[in-house]
This record gives sequence, structure tokens and C-alpha cells, in this order.
Amino acid sequence: MRFAEESRRRVPHRLLPALLTLAETKSAVFRHLEPAIGTRGRWMQEIKNPSSPDPAAPTANLSSSEPAADYGPLGGRKPSDARVQLTENWTSLSARERAGTLALFVGNLHNDDEALLERALDDKAKGVRDVALRLLDQLPGSARAGRMAARLRPLLHATGLLSKRLEIDLPPDPDKEALRDGIPGNPRNREPDRMSRLEAIIKGAPLDVWTSVTGRNRSATVALLREEPRILDAMIAATAARQDAEWARALLTAATDRRLLDCLPPEERAHWLERHVRLGSDEPLTLAPLLVDLPQPWSAPLADAVLTVISGKDGGRLAALLAEDLPTALPPEATERCRQLLAQTDKDAARRRVLRDAVQYQSFKQSLTEAFR
Repeated sequence: MRFAEESRRRVPHRLLPALLTLAETKSAVFRHLEPAIGTRGRWMQEIKNPSSPDPAAPTANLSSSEPAADYGPLGGRKPSDARVQLTENWTSLSARERAGTLALFVGNLHNDDEALLERALDDKAKGVRDVALRLLDQLPGSARAGRMAARLRPLLHATGLLSKRLEIDLPPDPDKEALRDGIPGNPRNREPDRMSRLEAIIKGAPLDVWTSVTGRNRSATVALLREEPRILDAMIAATAARQDAEWARALLTAATDRRLLDCLPPEERAHWLERHVRLGSDEPLTLAPLLVDLPQPWSAPLADAVLTVISGKDGGRLAALLAEDLPTALPPEATERCRQLLAQTDKDAARRRVLRDAVQYQSFKQSLTEAFR
């Protein structure tokens, strides 16, 4: 896991089920799952841990230590081959095989898959239906997305002329069709969570419903939702599922989230992180893993922004979190500033150690480069 993380590589897809199972009992493995498991691994995590299990329905259990290639007769096939074979063999496969093969479509989904996914919504196994719902969340042009848009639009009300506001109603109890589309029903022993129903609708509907209601662009629409964290989170989930870069840029004006950064090319991720670092609105625990995930060395502006935070009153916390990565992440032009910071009187041992390691690393790198000229 550490080798995959440090080399910025992804764990092979066939090893993901065994790895996720191991992570359930080994905290050291769990801490290093990201970013090594990639998009497919995150989806398989969701499949392994459905949000509302139904003990009465058969489920597709992906917690087996067997590799992904062992999902029955379709295992080991390319997604394109599995797509054809799954359609032809649907009724003869077990629920586990249907769900496991559908999961192969993650990251390789096409509009032509909609008919198969609609078929899966009527499957008796909840595990199969859950996979289909998550895949359909990726298709904003699907019939299900249209049905979700029809449910979302009446709940949104833009008010005011000069000072526009967006009022949002909670959805009513779901009917049979809404339940089929993945909107949570009424729980047996507690009050229904109507907010979770709204979140399901948001995740399934096209994001442009929001701009059509507000009459504003994406960023201005997001600005109206800054005080609605659960709604923003649902929009972030929809954006990440569809890898929608335009909506990711808009939502990054309101939230720092790895899912949004993953929608952007590496150089643009660095730009957005630099902006968030300079604003200083995020906790070090939030920023550190995002910074570590960037390609190295960082750009000079990002390095300068990080060093500014590190040199601040509470910067030792961020320095400690970046201890293993900062020396290699800083570009050579940041070395002089590290020296200047070291020259200042500082009782923070962690900060001094990280800055010293950064200077020593750059000195060693320069010496090694000159030796081989």
C-alpha cells in the first residue's frame, strides 16, 4: 500500500476486494487506502457498505478475499466483454455475480448501458439495485436523471430580485416509482429522514437544474448554497460521479474537497489548493492529505503559500502533518525561504525539523546532480 501511495500508482483492480477486506481489520492498511484504491476502489467501498441494508433482500457481498476476476463466469473479462455477456446471461447469474460484474462498469460507463441499468433497478437483490443506482448517478442524460429532475425542480424556489435567495423544500413521501429510483422509504422504527431523500434526488438529477431555477451561472448558484452543507455535499457527490470539471470549479469556491480536485487536471488542482491555502479557511488536517496527493515538486506559488502557513502561529501542526512529504514536494527555489525561516528564533521543534530536512534534501539533490555532470 505504501509503495502504491508513494509512487502515485493505483492498486490493480483484481486485488481491490482482498485489500478492502484486509483494511476492515488492519488500521494501518485502512489509513493508506487513499489515493491508492482510486475511483473503482471508492465505489467498491460503497458497495461493501450500503447505507441502508435490507436483511430481507439478497445482497451482493463484495467482502470476499477472492480477487475481482472470480465474479463467476464473467470474471476476468474486459468491461466491454462483460457488458455483452452480462446482458445475455442476466437470468442465469447469481446476485453476487450480477452486482460484481456491474461494478466493472465504474469508470467505463456509456449511455448505451442505461437499458441494462434500468433492468437492474427491478432486480430482487438489493445489492444489485444499489450498484445500478450508483452507476445511474453518473448518467445525467438518462431517463432516471430526468425523473429526478422532475422531482427536484418543484422543490427549488428562487426569490428576490436584487438580493436573490434560494429556498428549498423537502420532498414528500416517495411513491412506488420514487422508491424504485432509489429514494429512501419510511423506516420501520423511527421518523423518516426527509433530508436524505432530498440528497438522493440531488445526486440523481442533472446539476443544471440548479442554474435553470436560479437563472445564474454555476458559481453564483453555489454562492446561494453556502449555508447548506448537506446539499453542497450531495452536489459534490454528483459532480464527482460524473467527473464534471465545470461544476467542480464552481463548488471549489465554497468547499475544499478531494472529490472535486480529482475532477481537475493536476496543475489545476495545485492552483485551487494554493487559493485555499492562502485563504486560510481550512484546517491543516483537511489540507495535508490534499497537498500530499499532488504531483511533486509543487509549483513555486503553492510552495510559497504553504510555507507562509507553516511560518504562522499554528503552522507547526501543518508542518508535522507534511513531515514526510515536504522536503521532496518543495521546489528548489523554496530552499532560500526555508533557510530564512530556520534562522528565526523558533521553539517549535517539529517545524524546525521539517524545514531543516527540506534544506538538507535540496542540498543533497544539488550535490548529487553536480557530481554526475
